Amino acid sequence: MATKSVNIKWTNGKSTFKNVSLSLDEPPDVFKAQIFALTSVPPERQKVMLKGKLVNDGECWNDSIKALLKDNCTLMLMGSADEVIEEPNEKVKFLEDMNESERAQAFDAPMGLKNLGNTCYLNATIQCLKTIPELDKAINEYTRDTNSSLSDETDIVQHMSLLYQNFNMTEEARIPALYIFIAGVHRWQPRFSEKDDHGGFMQQDANEFYLELLSELRNKVKTPGSESRTYVKKLMAIELESTTKCLETDDEPVKTEKENELQLSCFINQSISHIYSGIKNKMTETIHKRSETLGRDSDFQKSSLISRLPGYLCVQLVRFSYKQNKGVNAKQLRDVKFPMELDLYDLCTPELQGKLEATRTLLKDEDDRKALEVKAKKAKGEPMDTWEGSQEVQYEQSGLPDDPFSSNSAKYELISVLTHQGRNSSSGHYIAWVKKADDYWFKCDDDKISAVTNDEILKLSGGGDWHMAYLLFYKTRSPEKVATSN
Repeated sequence: MATKSVNIKWTNGKSTFKNVSLSLDEPPDVFKAQIFALTSVPPERQKVMLKGKLVNDGECWNDSIKALLKDNCTLMLMGSADEVIEEPNEKVKFLEDMNESERAQAFDAPMGLKNLGNTCYLNATIQCLKTIPELDKAINEYTRDTNSSLSDETDIVQHMSLLYQNFNMTEEARIPALYIFIAGVHRWQPRFSEKDDHGGFMQQDANEFYLELLSELRNKVKTPGSESRTYVKKLMAIELESTTKCLETDDEPVKTEKENELQLSCFINQSISHIYSGIKNKMTETIHKRSETLGRDSDFQKSSLISRLPGYLCVQLVRFSYKQNKGVNAKQLRDVKFPMELDLYDLCTPELQGKLEATRTLLKDEDDRKALEVKAKKAKGEPMDTWEGSQEVQYEQSGLPDDPFSSNSAKYELISVLTHQGRNSSSGHYIAWVKKADDYWFKCDDDKISAVTNDEILKLSGGGDWHMAYLLFYKTRSPEKVATSN
Protein backbone atom coordinates (compact mmCIF):
# COMPACT_ATOMS: atom_id res chain seq x y z
CA MET A 1 0.00 0.00 0.00
CA ALA A 2 1.47 3.39 -1.03
CA THR A 3 1.23 5.48 2.12
CA LYS A 4 2.96 8.79 2.84
CA SER A 5 3.34 10.71 6.09
CA VAL A 6 2.67 14.37 5.22
CA ASN A 7 2.14 17.72 6.93
CA ILE A 8 -0.86 19.99 6.35
CA LYS A 9 -0.53 23.76 6.76
CA TRP A 10 -3.94 25.39 7.13
CA THR A 11 -3.75 29.04 6.12
CA ASN A 12 -7.20 30.10 7.42
CA GLY A 13 -6.82 28.38 10.75
CA LYS A 14 -3.15 29.23 11.07
CA SER A 15 -2.39 25.69 12.16
CA THR A 16 -0.09 22.89 11.01
CA PHE A 17 -0.91 19.21 11.34
CA LYS A 18 2.10 16.92 11.25
CA ASN A 19 2.46 13.24 10.31
CA VAL A 20 -0.94 12.87 8.65
CA SER A 21 -1.27 9.50 6.89
CA LEU A 22 -2.06 9.80 3.14
CA SER A 23 -2.85 6.61 1.21
CA LEU A 24 -2.54 6.73 -2.56
CA ASP A 25 -4.60 3.53 -2.69
CA GLU A 26 -7.63 5.48 -1.44
CA PRO A 27 -9.27 8.26 -3.51
CA PRO A 28 -8.53 11.94 -2.81
CA ASP A 29 -12.05 12.21 -1.35
CA VAL A 30 -10.96 9.98 1.57
CA PHE A 31 -7.92 12.19 2.24
CA LYS A 32 -10.16 15.27 2.20
CA ALA A 33 -12.46 13.50 4.66
CA GLN A 34 -9.42 13.08 6.94
CA ILE A 35 -8.71 16.81 6.62
CA PHE A 36 -12.33 17.55 7.50
CA ALA A 37 -12.00 15.44 10.68
CA LEU A 38 -8.90 17.46 11.65
CA THR A 39 -10.08 20.97 10.73
CA SER A 40 -13.90 20.92 10.31
CA VAL A 41 -13.38 22.39 6.81
CA PRO A 42 -15.98 20.63 4.59
CA PRO A 43 -14.44 18.84 1.56
CA GLU A 44 -16.36 21.01 -0.91
CA ARG A 45 -14.77 24.09 0.69
CA GLN A 46 -11.21 22.74 0.68
CA LYS A 47 -8.44 23.83 -1.68
CA VAL A 48 -5.44 21.60 -1.11
CA MET A 49 -2.23 22.43 -2.97
CA LEU A 50 1.24 20.94 -3.24
CA LYS A 51 3.96 23.11 -4.83
CA GLY A 52 1.35 25.16 -6.68
CA LYS A 53 -0.63 22.18 -7.98
CA LEU A 54 -4.22 21.58 -6.84
CA VAL A 55 -5.24 18.21 -5.39
CA ASN A 56 -8.20 17.02 -7.42
CA ASP A 57 -11.50 15.56 -6.24
CA GLY A 58 -12.82 12.19 -7.35
CA GLU A 59 -11.74 8.57 -7.33
CA CYS A 60 -8.06 8.75 -8.30
CA TRP A 61 -5.01 10.96 -7.82
CA ASN A 62 -3.67 12.89 -10.80
CA ASP A 63 -0.15 11.96 -11.90
CA SER A 64 1.36 15.42 -11.27
CA ILE A 65 0.42 15.28 -7.57
CA LYS A 66 1.54 11.65 -7.16
CA ALA A 67 4.96 12.57 -8.54
CA LEU A 68 5.38 15.32 -5.93
CA LEU A 69 4.17 13.41 -2.88
CA LYS A 70 7.05 12.50 -0.58
CA ASP A 71 7.27 11.65 3.09
CA ASN A 72 7.29 14.79 5.28
CA CYS A 73 6.20 17.09 2.41
CA THR A 74 3.81 19.94 3.28
CA LEU A 75 0.43 20.48 1.63
CA MET A 76 -1.31 23.87 1.84
CA LEU A 77 -4.97 23.92 2.87
CA MET A 78 -7.20 26.89 2.16
CA GLY A 79 -10.80 27.01 3.35
CA SER A 80 -12.86 28.05 6.36
CA ALA A 81 -14.39 25.72 8.92
CA ASP A 82 -18.11 25.42 9.51
CA GLU A 83 -19.46 27.95 11.95
CA VAL A 84 -21.21 26.66 15.06
CA ILE A 85 -24.95 27.16 14.62
CA GLU A 86 -26.76 28.01 17.81
CA GLU A 87 -29.89 26.04 18.60
CA PRO A 88 -33.00 28.19 17.95
CA ASN A 89 -35.37 28.96 20.79
CA GLU A 90 -38.71 27.27 20.22
CA LYS A 91 -41.81 27.30 22.35
CA VAL A 92 -42.84 24.05 24.03
CA LYS A 93 -45.14 21.90 21.90
CA PHE A 94 -47.10 19.01 23.42
CA LEU A 95 -46.75 15.54 21.90
CA GLU A 96 -50.41 15.25 20.96
CA ASP A 97 -50.14 18.46 18.94
CA MET A 98 -47.20 17.25 16.83
CA ASN A 99 -47.34 15.84 13.32
CA GLU A 100 -45.43 12.65 12.42
CA SER A 101 -42.16 14.38 11.50
CA GLU A 102 -42.27 16.43 14.72
CA ARG A 103 -42.90 13.26 16.72
CA ALA A 104 -39.93 11.68 14.98
CA GLN A 105 -37.75 14.56 16.15
CA ALA A 106 -39.18 14.37 19.67
CA PHE A 107 -38.38 10.67 19.81
CA ASP A 108 -34.79 11.30 18.73
CA ALA A 109 -34.95 9.81 15.23
CA PRO A 110 -31.69 8.16 14.14
CA MET A 111 -29.48 9.97 11.69
CA GLY A 112 -29.22 8.30 8.27
CA LEU A 113 -26.06 6.92 6.69
CA LYS A 114 -25.53 7.43 2.97
CA ASN A 115 -24.99 4.32 0.82
CA LEU A 116 -21.51 4.76 -0.68
CA GLY A 117 -21.75 1.76 -3.02
CA ASN A 118 -23.16 -1.51 -1.63
CA THR A 119 -22.50 -0.36 1.95
CA CYS A 120 -26.06 -0.99 3.16
CA TYR A 121 -24.86 -4.07 5.13
CA LEU A 122 -22.46 -1.81 7.05
CA ASN A 123 -24.98 1.02 7.57
CA ALA A 124 -27.65 -1.35 8.92
CA THR A 125 -25.18 -3.01 11.32
CA ILE A 126 -24.06 0.35 12.73
CA GLN A 127 -27.68 1.48 13.25
CA CYS A 128 -28.48 -1.71 15.20
CA LEU A 129 -25.34 -1.45 17.37
CA LYS A 130 -26.22 2.14 18.21
CA THR A 131 -29.36 0.92 20.01
CA ILE A 132 -27.03 -0.30 22.79
CA PRO A 133 -26.29 2.90 24.78
CA GLU A 134 -23.52 1.41 26.92
CA LEU A 135 -21.64 0.29 23.82
CA ASP A 136 -22.33 3.62 22.09
CA LYS A 137 -20.72 5.50 25.02
CA ALA A 138 -17.72 3.17 25.16
CA ILE A 139 -17.00 3.55 21.43
CA ASN A 140 -17.38 7.33 21.61
CA GLU A 141 -14.81 7.46 24.41
CA TYR A 142 -12.40 4.93 22.88
CA THR A 143 -8.73 5.88 22.62
CA ARG A 144 -6.13 3.72 20.94
CA ASP A 145 -3.61 1.97 23.16
CA THR A 146 -0.31 3.74 22.49
CA ASN A 147 1.53 0.46 23.08
CA SER A 148 -0.45 -1.24 20.30
CA SER A 149 1.33 -2.20 17.10
CA LEU A 150 -1.65 -0.84 15.15
CA SER A 151 -1.57 2.68 13.75
CA ASP A 152 -4.55 5.03 13.56
CA GLU A 153 -4.87 3.93 9.94
CA THR A 154 -5.39 0.25 10.77
CA ASP A 155 -7.35 0.58 14.04
CA ILE A 156 -10.94 0.06 12.92
CA VAL A 157 -12.33 0.90 16.38
CA GLN A 158 -10.62 4.30 16.15
CA HIS A 159 -12.37 4.92 12.81
CA MET A 160 -15.67 3.74 14.31
CA SER A 161 -15.21 6.13 17.23
CA LEU A 162 -14.72 9.03 14.80
CA LEU A 163 -17.93 8.06 12.99
CA TYR A 164 -19.84 7.91 16.28
CA GLN A 165 -18.51 11.31 17.36
CA ASN A 166 -19.82 12.83 14.10
CA PHE A 167 -23.02 10.80 13.99
CA ASN A 168 -25.46 13.42 15.25
CA MET A 169 -23.98 16.28 13.23
CA THR A 170 -25.00 17.38 9.75
CA GLU A 171 -24.81 15.01 6.79
CA GLU A 172 -21.79 17.00 5.56
CA ALA A 173 -20.01 15.99 8.77
CA ARG A 174 -21.15 12.37 8.78
CA ILE A 175 -20.21 11.52 5.19
CA PRO A 176 -16.45 12.23 5.56
CA ALA A 177 -16.36 10.21 8.79
CA LEU A 178 -18.27 7.42 7.02
CA TYR A 179 -15.77 7.50 4.12
CA ILE A 180 -12.91 7.14 6.59
CA PHE A 181 -14.66 4.27 8.40
CA ILE A 182 -15.37 2.36 5.17
CA ALA A 183 -11.80 2.88 3.95
CA GLY A 184 -10.63 1.60 7.34
CA VAL A 185 -12.87 -1.48 7.02
CA HIS A 186 -11.29 -2.25 3.63
CA ARG A 187 -7.77 -2.04 5.10
CA TRP A 188 -8.73 -3.96 8.25
CA GLN A 189 -10.56 -6.80 6.46
CA PRO A 190 -9.66 -6.75 2.73
CA ARG A 191 -12.36 -9.33 1.91
CA PHE A 192 -14.97 -6.60 2.48
CA SER A 193 -13.31 -4.59 -0.31
CA GLU A 194 -13.95 -7.18 -3.04
CA LYS A 195 -15.05 -5.61 -6.33
CA ASP A 196 -17.34 -6.82 -9.09
CA ASP A 197 -16.62 -6.96 -12.83
CA HIS A 198 -17.59 -3.30 -13.17
CA GLY A 199 -15.14 -2.10 -10.51
CA GLY A 200 -17.75 -1.42 -7.84
CA PHE A 201 -17.64 -2.82 -4.31
CA MET A 202 -19.57 -6.07 -3.89
CA GLN A 203 -22.43 -6.67 -1.46
CA GLN A 204 -21.30 -8.35 1.78
CA ASP A 205 -23.01 -10.53 4.38
CA ALA A 206 -24.18 -8.34 7.27
CA ASN A 207 -23.84 -11.10 9.88
CA GLU A 208 -20.24 -11.81 8.87
CA PHE A 209 -19.46 -8.11 9.17
CA TYR A 210 -21.28 -7.86 12.52
CA LEU A 211 -19.35 -10.78 14.05
CA GLU A 212 -15.98 -9.51 12.79
CA LEU A 213 -16.68 -6.02 14.11
CA LEU A 214 -18.00 -7.24 17.46
CA SER A 215 -14.97 -9.49 17.88
CA GLU A 216 -12.69 -6.49 17.29
CA LEU A 217 -14.67 -4.42 19.80
CA ARG A 218 -14.47 -7.28 22.31
CA ASN A 219 -10.68 -7.30 22.04
CA LYS A 220 -10.18 -3.53 22.39
CA VAL A 221 -12.95 -1.78 24.33
CA LYS A 222 -12.13 -1.50 28.02
CA THR A 223 -14.46 -1.98 30.96
CA PRO A 224 -15.26 1.45 32.46
CA GLY A 225 -12.87 2.38 35.26
CA SER A 226 -10.41 -0.43 34.57
CA GLU A 227 -7.85 -1.70 32.08
CA SER A 228 -9.81 -4.92 31.52
CA ARG A 229 -10.96 -5.55 27.94
CA THR A 230 -14.01 -7.58 28.92
CA TYR A 231 -16.73 -4.94 28.50
CA VAL A 232 -18.22 -6.15 25.20
CA LYS A 233 -18.02 -9.77 26.34
CA LYS A 234 -19.92 -8.89 29.51
CA LEU A 235 -22.56 -6.92 27.57
CA MET A 236 -23.20 -9.43 24.78
CA ALA A 237 -21.62 -12.87 25.32
CA ILE A 238 -23.70 -16.00 26.00
CA GLU A 239 -22.20 -18.90 27.98
CA LEU A 240 -23.35 -22.44 27.18
CA GLU A 241 -22.74 -25.63 29.16
CA SER A 242 -22.70 -28.68 26.93
CA THR A 243 -22.38 -32.42 27.38
CA THR A 244 -21.32 -34.70 24.52
CA LYS A 245 -22.20 -38.41 24.74
CA CYS A 246 -21.42 -41.21 22.30
CA LEU A 247 -24.60 -42.87 21.00
CA GLU A 248 -22.91 -46.18 20.09
CA THR A 249 -21.13 -47.08 23.34
CA ASP A 250 -21.44 -46.21 27.02
CA ASP A 251 -17.72 -46.79 27.49
CA GLU A 252 -16.83 -43.48 25.80
CA PRO A 253 -16.37 -40.81 28.54
CA VAL A 254 -19.01 -38.07 28.51
CA LYS A 255 -17.39 -34.71 27.74
CA THR A 256 -18.58 -31.59 29.55
CA GLU A 257 -17.43 -28.12 28.52
CA LYS A 258 -18.33 -24.44 28.52
CA GLU A 259 -18.54 -22.35 25.34
CA ASN A 260 -18.92 -18.62 24.75
CA GLU A 261 -20.92 -17.25 21.82
CA LEU A 262 -21.66 -13.72 20.59
CA GLN A 263 -25.10 -14.69 19.31
CA LEU A 264 -27.69 -17.44 19.41
CA SER A 265 -28.60 -19.11 16.12
CA CYS A 266 -32.05 -20.08 14.87
CA PHE A 267 -31.57 -22.74 12.20
CA ILE A 268 -34.48 -22.89 9.78
CA ASN A 269 -36.07 -26.00 8.26
CA GLN A 270 -39.58 -26.96 7.20
CA SER A 271 -40.64 -27.65 10.81
CA ILE A 272 -39.48 -24.31 12.24
CA SER A 273 -42.10 -21.54 12.38
CA HIS A 274 -40.89 -19.59 15.45
CA ILE A 275 -37.40 -18.50 16.51
CA TYR A 276 -37.80 -20.09 19.95
CA SER A 277 -38.19 -23.57 18.45
CA GLY A 278 -35.24 -22.89 16.10
CA ILE A 279 -33.01 -21.91 19.04
CA LYS A 280 -34.22 -24.85 21.14
CA ASN A 281 -33.61 -27.40 18.35
CA LYS A 282 -30.00 -26.25 18.11
CA MET A 283 -29.53 -27.00 21.84
CA THR A 284 -29.69 -30.73 21.09
CA GLU A 285 -27.88 -31.97 18.00
CA THR A 286 -26.21 -35.07 16.61
CA ILE A 287 -22.61 -34.64 15.54
CA HIS A 288 -20.28 -37.07 13.78
CA LYS A 289 -16.73 -37.31 15.13
CA ARG A 290 -14.04 -39.78 16.13
CA SER A 291 -14.61 -42.06 19.12
CA GLU A 292 -11.34 -42.95 20.84
CA THR A 293 -13.01 -45.96 22.48
CA LEU A 294 -14.30 -47.40 19.18
CA GLY A 295 -11.30 -46.23 17.14
CA ARG A 296 -13.51 -44.81 14.39
CA ASP A 297 -15.95 -42.04 13.60
CA SER A 298 -19.23 -42.32 15.48
CA ASP A 299 -22.43 -40.40 16.23
CA PHE A 300 -22.51 -38.27 19.37
CA GLN A 301 -25.34 -36.34 20.95
CA LYS A 302 -24.44 -32.84 22.09
CA SER A 303 -26.85 -31.24 24.56
CA SER A 304 -26.48 -27.62 25.70
CA LEU A 305 -28.08 -25.29 28.23
CA ILE A 306 -27.49 -21.58 28.79
CA SER A 307 -25.44 -20.87 31.93
CA ARG A 308 -25.07 -17.11 31.40
CA LEU A 309 -27.26 -14.58 29.56
CA PRO A 310 -26.03 -11.09 28.61
CA GLY A 311 -27.74 -7.75 29.04
CA TYR A 312 -28.03 -7.52 25.24
CA LEU A 313 -28.75 -10.55 23.08
CA CYS A 314 -28.34 -11.05 19.34
CA VAL A 315 -30.25 -13.85 17.57
CA GLN A 316 -29.37 -14.79 14.00
CA LEU A 317 -31.96 -16.39 11.75
CA VAL A 318 -29.74 -18.67 9.65
CA ARG A 319 -31.32 -17.98 6.27
CA PHE A 320 -28.37 -18.54 3.92
CA SER A 321 -26.91 -21.87 2.80
CA TYR A 322 -24.41 -22.52 0.03
CA LYS A 323 -25.82 -24.05 -3.16
CA GLN A 324 -23.01 -25.86 -4.97
CA ASN A 325 -24.81 -26.00 -8.32
CA LYS A 326 -25.44 -22.23 -8.34
CA GLY A 327 -22.29 -21.11 -6.54
CA VAL A 328 -24.20 -18.73 -4.22
CA ASN A 329 -25.46 -18.57 -0.65
CA ALA A 330 -29.15 -19.13 -1.39
CA LYS A 331 -31.77 -17.80 0.99
CA GLN A 332 -34.38 -19.67 3.04
CA LEU A 333 -37.56 -17.58 2.64
CA ARG A 334 -39.68 -19.46 5.18
CA ASP A 335 -41.93 -17.39 7.47
CA VAL A 336 -40.38 -17.61 10.97
CA LYS A 337 -42.21 -15.60 13.63
CA PHE A 338 -40.34 -13.69 16.32
CA PRO A 339 -41.75 -12.03 19.46
CA MET A 340 -41.49 -8.50 20.80
CA GLU A 341 -40.69 -10.18 24.13
CA LEU A 342 -38.53 -13.30 24.25
CA ASP A 343 -38.27 -15.57 27.32
CA LEU A 344 -35.33 -18.01 27.45
CA TYR A 345 -35.84 -19.29 31.01
CA ASP A 346 -36.60 -22.88 29.94
CA LEU A 347 -33.29 -23.09 28.02
CA CYS A 348 -31.18 -22.19 31.09
CA THR A 349 -29.32 -24.46 33.49
CA PRO A 350 -31.11 -25.20 36.80
CA GLU A 351 -28.43 -23.19 38.63
CA LEU A 352 -29.06 -20.09 36.51
CA GLN A 353 -32.84 -20.54 36.75
CA GLY A 354 -32.54 -20.33 40.54
CA LYS A 355 -30.72 -16.99 40.27
CA LEU A 356 -33.42 -15.57 37.98
CA GLU A 357 -36.48 -16.34 40.11
CA ALA A 358 -36.52 -13.17 42.25
CA THR A 359 -36.48 -10.75 39.30
CA ARG A 360 -38.98 -12.82 37.32
CA THR A 361 -41.40 -12.61 40.26
CA LEU A 362 -41.07 -8.80 40.27
CA LEU A 363 -41.71 -8.69 36.51
CA LYS A 364 -44.80 -10.89 36.85
CA ASP A 365 -46.17 -8.62 39.58
CA GLU A 366 -45.47 -5.60 37.35
CA ASP A 367 -47.23 -7.16 34.35
CA ASP A 368 -50.22 -8.12 36.51
CA ARG A 369 -50.44 -4.57 37.90
CA LYS A 370 -50.35 -3.01 34.42
CA ALA A 371 -52.97 -5.46 33.14
CA LEU A 372 -55.30 -4.44 35.99
CA GLU A 373 -54.70 -0.73 35.23
CA VAL A 374 -55.60 -1.27 31.58
CA LYS A 375 -58.71 -3.22 32.55
CA ALA A 376 -59.80 -0.44 34.92
CA LYS A 377 -59.29 2.27 32.28
CA LYS A 378 -61.29 0.32 29.72
CA ALA A 379 -64.11 -0.12 32.23
CA LYS A 380 -64.18 3.65 32.84
CA GLY A 381 -63.84 4.48 29.16
CA GLU A 382 -60.54 6.32 29.76
CA PRO A 383 -57.95 6.59 26.94
CA MET A 384 -54.95 4.31 26.97
CA ASP A 385 -51.42 5.82 27.33
CA THR A 386 -50.03 5.24 23.84
CA TRP A 387 -46.88 7.35 24.20
CA GLU A 388 -45.25 5.89 27.30
CA GLY A 389 -41.86 6.17 25.59
CA SER A 390 -41.96 9.95 26.09
CA GLN A 391 -41.90 9.50 29.88
CA GLU A 392 -38.68 8.87 31.75
CA VAL A 393 -38.91 5.49 33.48
CA GLN A 394 -36.36 4.26 36.02
CA TYR A 395 -35.54 0.56 36.30
CA GLU A 396 -34.08 -1.75 38.92
CA GLN A 397 -30.59 -3.20 38.41
CA SER A 398 -30.60 -5.49 35.37
CA GLY A 399 -27.67 -7.77 36.21
CA LEU A 400 -26.91 -10.46 38.76
CA PRO A 401 -24.98 -9.34 41.88
CA ASP A 402 -21.75 -11.01 40.72
CA ASP A 403 -22.31 -10.18 37.01
CA PRO A 404 -23.77 -6.64 36.66
CA PHE A 405 -23.90 -6.65 32.83
CA SER A 406 -25.84 -9.92 32.59
CA SER A 407 -29.57 -10.62 32.44
CA ASN A 408 -31.20 -11.43 35.77
CA SER A 409 -34.59 -12.32 34.28
CA ALA A 410 -34.03 -14.24 30.97
CA LYS A 411 -36.82 -12.03 29.61
CA TYR A 412 -35.95 -9.74 26.70
CA GLU A 413 -37.60 -6.98 24.70
CA LEU A 414 -36.84 -6.39 21.02
CA ILE A 415 -34.90 -3.16 20.35
CA SER A 416 -33.70 -3.50 16.74
CA VAL A 417 -33.95 -5.72 13.67
CA LEU A 418 -31.58 -6.05 10.72
CA THR A 419 -33.37 -7.31 7.60
CA HIS A 420 -32.39 -8.51 4.14
CA GLN A 421 -34.40 -8.30 0.93
CA GLY A 422 -33.22 -10.48 -1.95
CA ARG A 423 -32.58 -14.10 -2.91
CA ASN A 424 -28.92 -14.57 -1.88
CA SER A 425 -26.30 -13.03 0.42
CA SER A 426 -24.21 -11.50 -2.40
CA SER A 427 -27.07 -9.32 -3.65
CA GLY A 428 -30.17 -7.61 -2.33
CA HIS A 429 -30.48 -4.88 0.27
CA TYR A 430 -30.05 -4.58 4.07
CA ILE A 431 -31.82 -2.08 6.30
CA ALA A 432 -32.21 -1.56 10.08
CA TRP A 433 -35.38 -1.06 12.13
CA VAL A 434 -34.80 0.50 15.57
CA LYS A 435 -37.18 0.96 18.48
CA LYS A 436 -37.60 4.34 20.17
CA ALA A 437 -40.78 3.87 22.23
CA ASP A 438 -43.71 1.52 22.68
CA ASP A 439 -45.23 0.90 19.24
CA TYR A 440 -42.87 3.50 17.74
CA TRP A 441 -39.99 2.42 15.53
CA PHE A 442 -37.79 3.91 12.83
CA LYS A 443 -36.97 2.27 9.52
CA CYS A 444 -33.35 3.16 8.64
CA ASP A 445 -32.98 2.55 4.91
CA ASP A 446 -29.47 4.01 4.51
CA ASP A 447 -30.07 7.81 4.67
CA LYS A 448 -33.87 7.51 4.39
CA ILE A 449 -35.48 7.46 7.86
CA SER A 450 -39.22 6.89 8.40
CA ALA A 451 -41.48 6.05 11.35
CA VAL A 452 -43.22 2.65 11.60
CA THR A 453 -45.26 0.70 14.17
CA ASN A 454 -45.05 -2.72 15.87
CA ASP A 455 -47.36 -4.22 13.25
CA GLU A 456 -44.90 -3.38 10.48
CA ILE A 457 -42.03 -4.89 12.50
CA LEU A 458 -43.90 -8.17 12.95
CA LYS A 459 -44.41 -8.38 9.17
CA LEU A 460 -40.64 -8.88 8.81
CA SER A 461 -40.91 -12.59 9.62
CA GLY A 462 -40.48 -13.77 6.02
CA GLY A 463 -42.47 -15.88 3.61
CA GLY A 464 -42.07 -13.69 0.51
CA ASP A 465 -39.83 -11.20 -1.22
CA TRP A 466 -40.29 -8.38 1.31
CA HIS A 467 -37.61 -7.52 3.85
CA MET A 468 -37.24 -10.32 6.39
CA ALA A 469 -35.47 -10.50 9.75
CA TYR A 470 -31.86 -11.70 9.66
CA LEU A 471 -30.51 -10.39 12.99
CA LEU A 472 -32.65 -9.63 16.04
CA PHE A 473 -31.29 -7.53 18.91
CA TYR A 474 -32.92 -7.84 22.34
CA LYS A 475 -32.40 -5.99 25.63
CA THR A 476 -32.98 -7.71 28.97
CA ARG A 477 -36.10 -6.64 30.86
CA SER A 478 -35.76 -5.10 34.29
CA PRO A 479 -38.58 -4.24 36.73
CA GLU A 480 -39.61 -0.61 36.93
CA LYS A 481 -38.74 1.15 40.16
CA VAL A 482 -41.80 1.76 42.29
CA ALA A 483 -41.90 5.04 44.20
CA THR A 484 -42.24 4.59 47.96
CA SER A 485 -43.62 7.17 50.37
CA ASN A 486 -41.72 8.06 53.55
